[in-house]
Amino acid sequence: MHRIVIALAVIVAACSANRDPARGEDKVAIAAANPQLTSLQLVLRDLRPDGSWSKETALQAFAAVYGELPGVTAPKGARAKAEYGAIAVRMLELYWDRITPAQRAAATARLPANHAQVFRTPAIGAAVLGVPAVNPSGPSERHEAIAADIVADIGARVGRKLAFVPAVVFVREQVGATQALTKGDAAGCTIFLYPVGYQYPVESPETRSVLAHEIWHCFQYARLNKDAILNRPPWIIEGQAMWVGEQYVGGSHGIETTGRHWPEYVMTPGESLFHRTYDAIGFYSHLVDQHVDVWQILDPVLDAGTDNVYAFKQAIGASNLATWGASWFFETLPPTNLFDLVNAPGLIRGRQPPRKMISLAEGQGDALVLKARAAGAIADVRVKADVLRVAIAGHGILGDLAGPVFMFEDSTQMFCVKSPCKCPDNSTPLDKLTPISDHAYLAITNGAKNQSSAQLVAFTMADLCKVKPERWHGTWKSSVHPISGTFELSYKLTGTQMSGEVSVAGSDCVAAGPVQGAVDKGRVEFGSVAAGPGVTWTGALKTATMSGNYTSPGCGEDSGTWSATRR
Repeated sequence: MHRIVIALAVIVAACSANRDPARGEDKVAIAAANPQLTSLQLVLRDLRPDGSWSKETALQAFAAVYGELPGVTAPKGARAKAEYGAIAVRMLELYWDRITPAQRAAATARLPANHAQVFRTPAIGAAVLGVPAVNPSGPSERHEAIAADIVADIGARVGRKLAFVPAVVFVREQVGATQALTKGDAAGCTIFLYPVGYQYPVESPETRSVLAHEIWHCFQYARLNKDAILNRPPWIIEGQAMWVGEQYVGGSHGIETTGRHWPEYVMTPGESLFHRTYDAIGFYSHLVDQHVDVWQILDPVLDAGTDNVYAFKQAIGASNLATWGASWFFETLPPTNLFDLVNAPGLIRGRQPPRKMISLAEGQGDALVLKARAAGAIADVRVKADVLRVAIAGHGILGDLAGPVFMFEDSTQMFCVKSPCKCPDNSTPLDKLTPISDHAYLAITNGAKNQSSAQLVAFTMADLCKVKPERWHGTWKSSVHPISGTFELSYKLTGTQMSGEVSVAGSDCVAAGPVQGAVDKGRVEFGSVAAGPGVTWTGALKTATMSGNYTSPGCGEDSGTWSATRR
């Protein structure tokens, strides 16, 4: 009897697939591994799956921008610049009446007076009194005339008009790198320009970008009431405005904040969209590359409420997930809409996002796994063998640098790396054995709820030709939830490598997925990752039967028993 450890990351589980895999992570370790993340970005990892946030998260967000409050310490990361104050204060406003008097007093004292004037909370807004503002007759009037033109242009693009023209006010006291802030409602809107914001020539792309950004906030205020604005996730409120401002002028290239937010996006493909703020400009830019009229989806995303999943579906559609991850390669010249960003207004190129390096010789395997929801992962793949097997659970793409591109949606494909693609007897081992070069790009993308992964195995043509599949039929039963069902397992053994497919009945988390593993000295380990959280199976293997236990912490803390017989 052999002892087996089966790591099936897809099979059975209860129905908690919406659980945010980022919650509960060690933020100290995250900050150490991602030094580019600010303390606010670390806090935003605690946003709930539906886009809402707790009182504790709101307090930490404020502390991440303005400094510690009584009983509140932000994660150790670089202090977020003052421009993020709009996000932090809006988050805290939802809980203003539920935080302690000491916290309210400290927050009011820490908030710069001229930064507070866009917010409605009386205790915070009281600091607005005495703010030194100035409206020179010439520049301000010209700014408002330009604003009127932008309002008309944006209104035509989104299909709705504003009933007012925003007022433009210059504020003398600079707050960090803040360009401008907006105060508004359904009846009117005021744009407050800080010195950094009105330093540019009045007719410049930079001025128009800043105004267009803030004017889109006016459009948001006109469509939603103030409480609804406060409830919307930052990737919607600020990400949209960042894209509108830069897209409107075709890229300003001169605004410090744009030059900072683009690298935040470019260098973090594995960061969830739902944790992003201004750097979500890259997501909206990808949609443009995939022929989405982003102007027409801005309002539907706004209207989705606090539901991240629904808002994401309104934005991306079903056909753009496989290509999103690949857009982080940033290597092609000229850029392509599959392995780069073509429409990236304001992006200064030159940075290379982190990727996994995968090198496979005969009998070797590797995997690319992505945990964060609504995110991407990329890998550079080099193969020194005859055959490459790629099994992608979820959404993925493989790009041969010689030209062909292969899309995956819960599918598996075999590739011939070295010619001739024939068995020793001159037969073709598989009808779908596709030629590919020995160097390719691989990317996977997670949806709003489901995870993706890619499993790769390289082997010789001779090994491929003599492979015979093993088939198993099994049953499973949860010890935690009133659920049970069956599964079908089929795999081939090539050298020491195991690969195949598994399909599950009775689970509302997962239906099917690819299996990868290895056999070494009587010990068997294999796993599968598909559209759902992980499941670990352990058991004992006899000649024609195997059985054991499974656990699934990511799916309702599920666990149970299983057994299978060889077909």
